[in-house]
Amino acid sequence: MLLNVDFSSLEVVTAAYLSQDTVMCQEVRNGVDFHGLNQEKFNLPERTIAKSLMFRIIYGGSQFSKDSKFFHVSKSQKYWDKVIEEFYEKYKGLHEWHTNLMREATLEGCITMPTGRFYNFSPDRGRWPRSQILNYPVQGLAADLVAIARVSLRRRLKQAKLSSLMVSTIHDSVILDVVNDLDVIAENFRIMQEVVRDVPMNFEKLWKVKFNLPLTGEFSFGINKGNMQVYK
Repeated sequence: MLLNVDFSSLEVVTAAYLSQDTVMCQEVRNGVDFHGLNQEKFNLPERTIAKSLMFRIIYGGSQFSKDSKFFHVSKSQKYWDKVIEEFYEKYKGLHEWHTNLMREATLEGCITMPTGRFYNFSPDRGRWPRSQILNYPVQGLAADLVAIARVSLRRRLKQAKLSSLMVSTIHDSVILDVVNDLDVIAENFRIMQEVVRDVPMNFEKLWKVKFNLPLTGEFSFGINKGNMQVYK
C-alpha cells in the first residue's frame, strides 16, 4: 500500500516566508484558499487561472498574453499587466522582496539564502535572468524543507521499528510503501503528520533561523499513484 503526503501550497509558503509579506503570511497562518480569494479579488473566471497566476508571478513570469492557458481570459498584455499590478498591490511585501532580489543579484552576482545556500547569476546577452533570480530561492527552499521532512521521517520510522519503505519524493510529496494493514497504515500516517508539523522546528535547529510559518500536508493512500484516496 502506498501512503502519500503532499505539502500544501509549499511554494506559496516559502515565498511568504522569504518575503515576509504581511498579507501572504497571514493567509498561510489562517489556512485560507489563496486562489479562491484571488480569483474573486482580481475578477478572474476560474480558480485554476488564479492559481496559475499566483505561481507564475512568484516564479517571475510576466508574458501571460503569450501563454495559451490564459488566452480564453485575455490575449491583451495590458490586461495582464493590470492584474499583475493589482497582485503586487495586495502583496506589497512580495513585490519589495522581488525588487530586492533583482538588486542583490545584479549588483552582487549572487543571492544568499537564510540557510547559507547561494545562487550565482550573470547576464546573458546583456539581460539578467529575472525568472531564475525570482524562482530559484522559492524552489530551492521548498526542496530543502522536503529534504528535512524526508530525513526526519526516515529516523522516526526507524525509531518506531516500522518496516515501511520510503520509495520516492516527487517534487513536494513523499511516498511510503507499507504493509496493507489498517493499524500499520494509521501509525505511519500519524508519524507523517508529526513530521510535516515539525519541519519548521527542525529548520530552526539546523540553521538557527526561525521559520515562522506553519506547514500542513494532504494525505492519501492507494495501491498505486493512479488510484489514491484522501486519508482523514
